[in-house]
Amino acid sequence: TGSLRKSPGSLPEPDESPGLSSSLTAEAWAAGGRPKSGMIHIFSQYVSPKALLLMMLEAVLILGSLLCAVKLRFWHDEVAFQAYTVLPEFGLQCGLVVLVCLGCFYFNDLYDLRSEYGSLERVLRVEQALGAASLLLGLLYFMVPGLLLSRGVFIIGMMLVAICVILNRKCLDKAWKLTASLQ
Repeated sequence: TGSLRKSPGSLPEPDESPGLSSSLTAEAWAAGGRPKSGMIHIFSQYVSPKALLLMMLEAVLILGSLLCAVKLRFWHDEVAFQAYTVLPEFGLQCGLVVLVCLGCFYFNDLYDLRSEYGSLERVLRVEQALGAASLLLGLLYFMVPGLLLSRGVFIIGMMLVAICVILNRKCLDKAWKLTASLQ
């Protein structure tokens, strides 16, 4: 039929495989289709260890911000604080907020560490991602009212998340630049 047949086990050319990430270089193809810089393969995507560390750190910061928001909301009422943070309901609510926020951060290219954003653009991207997360969570709270964080907790939590994430990224940028200059 005139078409070329590939031998079993041969690698496709980079433009033939739409399922692989476009970040693979020619050297990576020569090395068997794996990236050379220690990337981690997750759900058919290659993720840098820095991005994975940043994602896990931000998940912890979001959880901590939500706990601080609950503590601030029920500052003088320890009984209400204990009643509000009962598991598994509070854990489910927090897990949902973390997943939605991390998803919005991802889709706002905040985990694409190759791009060099200025500090103002980074702050704007974080705020846009948190705005989108708030809209998505508002829609979910409308559809499933049992997932709703109490009045005040959500707003305080989102403000704390914004502050923590922006400060975390500034500190990590300085640390990564410092370690890069030492190497």
